[in-house]
Amino acid sequence: FSYRHGRSDAGARLRVSRYLAQTQSRIWIARRDISKYGESMDHGIIMADFERLFNPEPELLKLMQEACSFTIEADGTIKRNNCGLPTGTFLQVLWENIYLLDLDRTMSLFDRALYLRFGDDILLLSPDFGLHQSAIAAMDDQVSQRRLDYNGAKVLDRELVRPHLIPKGGAG
Repeated sequence: FSYRHGRSDAGARLRVSRYLAQTQSRIWIARRDISKYGESMDHGIIMADFERLFNPEPELLKLMQEACSFTIEADGTIKRNNCGLPTGTFLQVLWENIYLLDLDRTMSLFDRALYLRFGDDILLLSPDFGLHQSAIAAMDDQVSQRRLDYNGAKVLDRELVRPHLIPKGGAG
């Protein structure tokens, strides 16, 4: 993974390593992946974000609308697409980061948790179960507001416990 803040995957691993080293208790881990991320980006949300973030001139706004609303063939008919961006274009790469910017900002409020994201890959670590549950609820809310869903096969919730904290005789 390569995560937010312009850091490489090595930087992300270093951040996780440091976070784990400073936490002497249990750590709750949540990993999420957005299902069909590029294909699911809603054009109405993209355009609202574009206007809010960049305050574009009318010509640039029109150009963005045209770039987003490309035509597709579906069931033998040609129609305008209202969702998704053309794969491999500069527009898709740019908006895969911007589309979840509000999620990034919301998650930054959970300062005791470690939040990392690259595109649609999300990792959350927290030493406090209550904080972790609150952060997951906020994450779920942001993802839902963006009309996105998680890829159920890639949802992972785990508790990481240091060996000396496991009761004798096992975890039971």
